[in-house]
Amino acid sequence: MEMEVWWVAVGLLTSVVQLVAQFPKPRIASPQFAPGNPTLTTVSLERPFCVFDSSLPSSYQPNSVSVEIYVAQSSVVASQAVTATGKTFQQTSGGSIEPYQAAALSMPDCRNLPSLSNVTDALQRYLFRVGSDTQCLNSADITVLCNAPLLNNTAYRFKYLLVGVNGSSKHVLAQTPWSDAIFTKQIKAFEAIDTWPGKMTGGQVVVTTILIVLLFVLLCACVATLVFSIWNYK
Repeated sequence: MEMEVWWVAVGLLTSVVQLVAQFPKPRIASPQFAPGNPTLTTVSLERPFCVFDSSLPSSYQPNSVSVEIYVAQSSVVASQAVTATGKTFQQTSGGSIEPYQAAALSMPDCRNLPSLSNVTDALQRYLFRVGSDTQCLNSADITVLCNAPLLNNTAYRFKYLLVGVNGSSKHVLAQTPWSDAIFTKQIKAFEAIDTWPGKMTGGQVVVTTILIVLLFVLLCACVATLVFSIWNYK
């Protein structure tokens, strides 16, 4: 009996792994569309266009499903498959304990791809920026979804879940694998910041300014001496 249960568990795990593996990983948006991506506190991802279309059961309509974005710090991702827990940023300490849901999006329509005729609209439909909400942490209700800023210099991984709503219950219909680890940028120390001109440090800029002032004073003294000499000669 125990052996049969074990084989059933193995079979279910294999099915889940195969289901997850057939979808592409979430991808970070190209710098061409999101300059500076990732930033200190955000990561822009490509939305899952044409990813889940073949996985939508006939019993579900596009308006009865959503694509949920889950986020976790890379160190806590232990398995590929996750359930739609709906845990929030605050409940998971920003993904340091377990994955949290950053947002729920309508399912992208593969038949209606973003048009480049309107660049702003195309980017809004093509990209999703994780960590863009700087106000939601002010809410006293920790159960409300919060796409809060990420930590700097931290590795995160991302996952898309196709979730169907049937009455009051939610069902995970499909999900992508976790993305590769994506690091947010690191804050540079003041002393290490390159400044214009010539990529000089702050101290070098101060010294250069002092030398320029001294050179100007010396030049004025030379001109004054020359004028005084000419005046006395006359």
